[in-house]
Amino acid sequence: MTQLGDGYLAGLNIQRKFTPTSSSSDGGGGSDGLSSAQRTGIIVGCVVGGVALLAAVGALVAVRVVARRTHRRWGLFGEAVPPGVGPGTTLLVTDIENSTLLW
Repeated sequence: MTQLGDGYLAGLNIQRKFTPTSSSSDGGGGSDGLSSAQRTGIIVGCVVGGVALLAAVGALVAVRVVARRTHRRWGLFGEAVPPGVGPGTTLLVTDIENSTLLW
């Protein structure tokens, strides 16, 4: 720890439980106390996790694109979009006789 860190701990009346050494005694560990196998495991875990995350995001985007192409009646935020002008659109106007008496 640095002098600043030691001074901070002393100001809080906290004593260290151990004193780190500059040489490694665990057989291959660095200054952080991790062995090379542990470092390799951390790196491999991060890479595998990152690849899994990217695959999940890619699958989600692919599902969204396919759903958007097959169901064009939905808007950007999932709301229903009214049909456009075309042969699939019909306008129906009806009138019930004496309907004003029903109201």
